[in-house]
Amino acid sequence: MRYKVQGEIDLWGWTDFKTRINAQIVDYKTESNHIYWVEFETDLSAGCLNKFLEEYGLKIVTEDQVKEKPTIDNENEPMMFYKLDKGKQDALISWINTNFNKIKGINKDMTSLQLKDFFKEFPITNGEFKGAMVEKCGFQYHPNDGLNWYFNISKKSPALLDKENN
Repeated sequence: MRYKVQGEIDLWGWTDFKTRINAQIVDYKTESNHIYWVEFETDLSAGCLNKFLEEYGLKIVTEDQVKEKPTIDNENEPMMFYKLDKGKQDALISWINTNFNKIKGINKDMTSLQLKDFFKEFPITNGEFKGAMVEKCGFQYHPNDGLNWYFNISKKSPALLDKENN
């Protein structure tokens, strides 16, 4: 079934919610790491979904009930990752998992805007990169200025070592 929900939830909360209900993103409205509304599909019935909605402070809304706030810059929105086709999502995820290693702390040497440029297979936005890093690859982040994030990436990651050697 397809639902549109709205509430006060950040990217980490949404990632957890989405995983628990096995949701597939259809459309959304975000700004930085705050989610205003999300339209998704899930196999859960409305009754089962309601307990999750309550737990996360979300509610089902109709199109005319959605209170949108203007998005300043879609290119920096992490949810833009879901606008990529499945093949590009998979390629980006695979590349990140091969080229960036996780560490416990946040590495503040390079921002998401700089890190995304290591990926050369096809053009990606800062938002698509941030979404892949957090949503699919499980990296932690620090929002820095809100647009450009730092991640828990090892300085010994293959992509960073290749840069030093070239």
